[in-house]
Amino acid sequence: MIEGYMQVDLANPLAVKYHEVALKSFERVKDIFHINVVQCVTPDTLLDLPFSDKKSRSPQEKASICSQYRMMKRISQGERLWIMEHDAYLRPDHEDIFRMIMSKYQQMLTCNIGIAMECYTAHPRIANLFCEHVEKDAEIAATGPMGILHNATDQFATKHKNQLGNVYWPKAGQDNKTGLSNNVSSAHRKPRKILEAPVTQLIDINHGTTVTDRPKNQVKNFYTPETHPNFHFVDLAIELNK
Repeated sequence: MIEGYMQVDLANPLAVKYHEVALKSFERVKDIFHINVVQCVTPDTLLDLPFSDKKSRSPQEKASICSQYRMMKRISQGERLWIMEHDAYLRPDHEDIFRMIMSKYQQMLTCNIGIAMECYTAHPRIANLFCEHVEKDAEIAATGPMGILHNATDQFATKHKNQLGNVYWPKAGQDNKTGLSNNVSSAHRKPRKILEAPVTQLIDINHGTTVTDRPKNQVKNFYTPETHPNFHFVDLAIELNK
């Protein structure tokens, strides 16, 4: 059984509602994929990491890095698992792609199969580099976890002349595509192969995201079906009553 770890702020009612809908979407693959729900790191429980004072990050952004770091540390020590956000949604029409990826993910350097970081994993050597980058925050340019994973994967791929494996990564654009190539930069911009992204991000049409410490225009009104057609918009009240 493949293990996924869905990180949720269980004290946040909106986040809990999202994860309940998210879990329902993955029921169709429960024969191969088991989801463990765990409490994420919050701004009140930050890990003791050396965050650079020169990088502008909100408390929630720091908490997100801590959450990813905590799980990537486990992968770096040899545990193979998938890291998931509370709003990861398995697109029902692309279950076959999800199953295909699950059958070969251990051969890949990095697998990021949503539209951001909703559902991803990495080879232990990539996870180790990711953790090293977080631990040396002042020495790297990347600010968020997706950028850190991008840099760590491409650093490893370049060092080994793009000969040790491939990556799945969100293709540039808002068309729910996953690019395949031998490094993240190529998979994002000029993939060798393009697949439908099997996972996307849930967002409620009334409540928006669970982010609360960014400017208001980026929290409540920033995401709409018109501006972000690659998201899966839902009405949580209706979804939970189905």
